[in-house]
Amino acid sequence: PAFEVASIKPNNSDDHRVSFQITPGGRVACTNISPKMLIIMAYGLKPNQLVGGPDWLDSTKYDLTAKAAGPDDHEQLKLMMQTLLADRFKLAVHRDTKEMPIYELFAGKNGPKLKASAEAGGEQHKGQFMIGRGQMDLTGATLAQFADNLSRAVGRNVFDKTGIAGEYDIKLEWTPEEGELQEFKGHGNGKDGAPPAPDPNGPPLATALQEQLGLKLVNSKGPVELVVIDH
Repeated sequence: PAFEVASIKPNNSDDHRVSFQITPGGRVACTNISPKMLIIMAYGLKPNQLVGGPDWLDSTKYDLTAKAAGPDDHEQLKLMMQTLLADRFKLAVHRDTKEMPIYELFAGKNGPKLKASAEAGGEQHKGQFMIGRGQMDLTGATLAQFADNLSRAVGRNVFDKTGIAGEYDIKLEWTPEEGELQEFKGHGNGKDGAPPAPDPNGPPLATALQEQLGLKLVNSKGPVELVVIDH
């Protein structure tokens, strides 16, 4: 699958804000985005699942606009993005699997502290996700979606083992520790800019999860699928 029309132009501004938006009709618009982030989105990866590639994949920025021939779901749009990257950047990859450190997410000993999404607007606000370094604000999210987005923030795959069903409004704030993903600036639903820097005196992630959400992360190891850049 390929986009009907697409434009990629270098962004040489000093603006650090990044935006990514998908609108009805199969339209995609990205501003000030790196090829590395485009690859991560196109293949549905967490940052730690992308291996290899030159340094400029992360340091150069581009503006991208693209339109499909008609309305398409996100999976089709990801395939179109893969085609676009192969065409414009000559991207070639292969897949691999490696045993790596992971986290497993469980309910804490005193049970979860979660607010059902219907309590804060329900369908109207469903699917609004904003994630920054040390901050997360999700509306209408399942625990599996929360674990997936937490993976992007901590740089390690997180798997939901809570067994908790339903959709929730989840807000989490913590102070990242050394070793957590340093370059993570923001990922959301098209809102410009990244959230403010985390409070340097705030709690570490494990404490924040327990106190704010009644959840805990457990260190483990497991097979992680990787995408390796060949060219």
